Amino acid sequence: MGDAGRNSSFYTVSDLYRLLPLGKNAIYKLVNQEDFPKIKFGRKVIIPRDWFDEWVRSTVLKNHSTEEGHKLNMKEKHTIMFDKDRQRWFVIDEGYGLHCGECFSLYIGDKPVLCRLEFDSDWYVIMDGVRFYLRTQDKYLIAI
Repeated sequence: MGDAGRNSSFYTVSDLYRLLPLGKNAIYKLVNQEDFPKIKFGRKVIIPRDWFDEWVRSTVLKNHSTEEGHKLNMKEKHTIMFDKDRQRWFVIDEGYGLHCGECFSLYIGDKPVLCRLEFDSDWYVIMDGVRFYLRTQDKYLIAI
């Protein structure tokens, strides 16, 4: 991730490309949407981190439905645990299975940190461009 994404309050379009599971064309389409939070200086675009995080919570996550078709309450905390038989993470109180690429807030202490669930040979989340490997024997507190 570029300096702007790690050391300042702003993302660049390049930072979003590294942060999101989207191709370059999709990132540019996203950034050019009228409701996407950005500041333009001619052709240069910067995205305030706070604006982006709020946009993800209000636009992306509020439209996230479960497999059963009902909505999870995003303001409530949920616990996830790994189901060894199904080889995936589940929201315990909802019975909802999480998928690769899903975004949610993982609580680190009392602080929710926006992240994205991924899998290669092990399950991990990406937060601020850093991989955090999940231990399948542990439970985690999240907000979806």
